[in-house]
Amino acid sequence: MKILHTSDWHLGQVFKNLNRYEEHHLFLNFLVKKLQEEHYDLLIIAGDIFDVGTPPTEAVKAYFNFLIQASSTSLKQIVVIAGNHDFASTMEAPQELLNSLSIRVVGLLGQNYLDAIVDITSDSGEKMKVFCAPYIRAGDLKPIEEGESIAESIRRSIKECYQEGLKLCQADNYEGITIATGHLYAAGSELQDSVRDIHIGREGQVGVESFPSGFD
Repeated sequence: MKILHTSDWHLGQVFKNLNRYEEHHLFLNFLVKKLQEEHYDLLIIAGDIFDVGTPPTEAVKAYFNFLIQASSTSLKQIVVIAGNHDFASTMEAPQELLNSLSIRVVGLLGQNYLDAIVDITSDSGEKMKVFCAPYIRAGDLKPIEEGESIAESIRRSIKECYQEGLKLCQADNYEGITIATGHLYAAGSELQDSVRDIHIGREGQVGVESFPSGFD
């Protein structure tokens, strides 16, 4: 099973009063060529596809044109999750149409995590399940428990999210490959000036211990 992971395109971004359309188009064309040459089974686009929640028309066109081209390659599935820059509901709106192209977009986890799990089978019969966890928004967080700080509550919510996702993936004695997506801060990483805080004061930082070992 061959997987290609990419994220943080920030389509529509304006940098020092200059748009980045040309370099974004060059990148997307490069990515399509890579998919055509390397014969991947799964493409994961892990958040911040757009730079703002209401991206300019040119950016939206670039996104959908890429998906059309990518879906005509060897890919069995394309998974797209929303990041903190993306409007989750807007990302999910065309889902019924995207289903026909084997594209799953998850903007919000909601109450039913089963909706965020994708099953993939390669040409060789290898099986994989993907828990498509997007950026965990305030509405997805668990209620704060007594004695908890906000930071502790956020970290606990993220940890429980992945635990529940893994449990659903491994139901019915499933023994294939299991992976998860995410769009969050990893503790110990360096924050560049170009990246805005995802949670106030980096309260959403999580360490590797937050992710169950059952994910591959």
